[in-house]
Amino acid sequence: MKKFLLFPLFALLLMFTACNEAANEFENKLVGTWESAGFNEYMELEYVVDYIFNPNGSYEYRHYMREEGERQPVGFIMIERGNYSYNGHTLTKTATFMAYRPYEQPYVSEDSLRPYDETSYPALNNAQQIELVLQNENREFLIPGGIVGGDVIVEDQVFVRVD
Repeated sequence: MKKFLLFPLFALLLMFTACNEAANEFENKLVGTWESAGFNEYMELEYVVDYIFNPNGSYEYRHYMREEGERQPVGFIMIERGNYSYNGHTLTKTATFMAYRPYEQPYVSEDSLRPYDETSYPALNNAQQIELVLQNENREFLIPGGIVGGDVIVEDQVFVRVD
């Protein structure tokens, strides 16, 4: 009789474990560094926007400039750090830290960025949801653009996995 009762309990435990592993596997597809880059001819530097998704649920979102063909930034425009989750096609991120460059400078060192506080940036510590679509066998993700505010067109953003 005890063996008969243990089988349904074991099956139930196996089902919950499988569901949890499937959710973690899905979210882990984002773990790594993703970037979108272009070239600024006036400054003769690459401008980069990247996301770094960590396995512990934290992220870093950065805008910076770098020498063409190099990986290290020469200066930053802004940095955002916080926590994230990914479900289906929805990235939910909560910024816990944001810092930006002074307006009069094109870029600065990371330690010269000016931090936002909740008064100057009310979205700090509030969850934001973004549509994010993994594509090309999880080597790229797309954040679709669209019309914002009724008349501003925002282009699609494509990020490529770099590590």
